[in-house]
Amino acid sequence: MSSFDRTVVKSSILLGSTIGLIGFSYGIAATSAGIPIALTCATSLLVFAGGSQFVALGVLAGGGSGVAAVASGLLLNARFVAFGVAVAPKLGGGAVRRAVAAHFLVDASAAMALGQSNRARAERAFWWSGLMIFAAWNLGTLLGAAGASVLGDPRVLGLDAAFPAAMLAMLEPHLRTPCGRRVAACGALIALVALFYVPPGAAIVAASLGVVAAWVAGRTAGGSAGDQVSS
Repeated sequence: MSSFDRTVVKSSILLGSTIGLIGFSYGIAATSAGIPIALTCATSLLVFAGGSQFVALGVLAGGGSGVAAVASGLLLNARFVAFGVAVAPKLGGGAVRRAVAAHFLVDASAAMALGQSNRARAERAFWWSGLMIFAAWNLGTLLGAAGASVLGDPRVLGLDAAFPAAMLAMLEPHLRTPCGRRVAACGALIALVALFYVPPGAAIVAASLGVVAAWVAGRTAGGSAGDQVSS
């Protein structure tokens, strides 16, 4: 194993350890919400998208429909369309190999691949990180689901805060920009109002309109500023 591969493996193990803990909390949360252990583990194996899994679980636990849960998960993971376009040129193989690679495309594996200077390294970094994170996430889910009855309510242990904390950490860089703050504020306002008018779980889908509202607000503010300058 080359020094580059050893470095990538070490980084992947570190990432996997963190993500495995989040998977552990997901396993506890899902089974505590009444989802069978087999189905909980199947979602991690077949979906492998921590964010959408937690969001869908929250929608279902809140009384939302399956359609709202799926729509919320798809909406949250829409960013992977852009990630796929960016990572695809760095991966070799044909359509089948890339279809398999798509299952292991997560934020961390995309970042590992895009951070490399050449295609060969990018491909190795992608597969090492993707496979290790996949294994850690599913192992964490299994252990959490199997141990839920022993550990009890995840809220008592504070595990319910693991994923929200991770999501906030991911959002924090975007909140440093004016555009990011506009999107967050518009989305939060739309979700707050929607809670009173839409079925449970649908508010998070409606919050996505914050992107459109922020864009319109930005265009309006830009236009107003331009009018003031021209006058």
